[in-house]
Order: sequence, then C-alpha cells, then structure tokens
Amino acid sequence: SLQNSLFSLHPSVKNALSKSLPIIAFESTILTHGLPYPQNLDLAKSLASKCRANNIVPATIALNNGKVKVGLTPFELEQICLSPKNQPSSPPQKATTSLIGRVLSLSSADPTLWGGTTVASTSYIASLLQIKMFVTGGLGGVHRDLSPSSRINDVSADLFQLAKNPHPVIIISSGVKSILDIPNTLENLETLGVTVGAYKTVYFPRFYSEFDE
Repeated sequence: SLQNSLFSLHPSVKNALSKSLPIIAFESTILTHGLPYPQNLDLAKSLASKCRANNIVPATIALNNGKVKVGLTPFELEQICLSPKNQPSSPPQKATTSLIGRVLSLSSADPTLWGGTTVASTSYIASLLQIKMFVTGGLGGVHRDLSPSSRINDVSADLFQLAKNPHPVIIISSGVKSILDIPNTLENLETLGVTVGAYKTVYFPRFYSEFDE
C-alpha cells in the first residue's frame, strides 16, 4: 500500500483520494530554496486559500521526519518556510527523485531537517498516489550551449521524470526557465513523448520573462 510507513497523508488529502475529489499538488523547493521568509509562507497560504475557495484540496509535498508528507498542516507550513533561517546546522535539502531516499534517511535521524521536492520528485510522488494535477512555476530543461561534443550534459531530471511517471500527471506551469535553451528543451520533450500545450498564447512561455525573445 502507498499509505504505508513512508507516507504521511494529511486527512484532507486522504479523504479526497478516497472520494476522488479534486486535488492539486504543489512542490516545496519554492519554499525551501526559492523565496525567503515570510514571502514563501505568504505564497503557500495564498495558493492553499485559492484552492479551498474553489473546492480543491491543496497538497504541498515535502520530506520530513523520515516521511513523504502529502499535504501540510499550518504548523508544518510554518516550519518548512522557516527552516532555511532557523536551522543553519541542518539546512533544508533540495530533493530531486534520485535523492528522495537519502533525504528521508537524513530527516529520520534529524526531525528538524526538511526536504524540498522538485518538479521531478513532486510529479513522481503525485503520480504514485494518482494525484492528476500539479501546479508549479517553471520547469527545468536543457541548458544553453549544450552540444554532443560538450563535456556538460546538463539536462534537468524534470524532463525524464515526466516521461516515465507510473500514472499521468498534468503539470500546469509558466513554461521552462528563461535561462534555458527553449527550442532544445521542446525537442527533448517531443523525443521523450511528453505532450506540451499552451493556453492563450502562440509562444511557449518562458519563466520568468516579460518579453518574447
């Protein structure tokens, strides 16, 4: 069972999963590594409030105390948002898919340590639980100046994870990060068989860029 000792599901998430109610997953690296306190907490509260106002269950995913937490309590949201500032000796870890086990082990030994899940790891965990919708800012992709002769093979794990999730997950985002090679990223997504669509635009979005390049 997915609801085993490694998973800690918020009661609202458990109820929504059992009754097939709408759920939206959120990553947590934006809280641990993206925004400073209190802007990170303000964002988390705002997103959760917008979901509940539309009868959707918010499910922020993070790692803590040896558990994969799906849906956080108000106290846990406060703690994860404060963790970069309050735990200098055990700073939060960025946990992509390949690091889930390591961060779970570290946080089991140190309950104050938090792991922020990336697009890759959040989509993977959401997929395991068959949460069908995930909202984020910008995805990773292919870095610029990447060529077959380059010593750098810097392609985000996000792309590969989207292609191999056990169950489909729709990811709503503001495109990929604007510093990346956008055409090459799209080519890789096509090669990997990941469906890409854009809403009310003829351009693929760049996160974050006001103007088309």
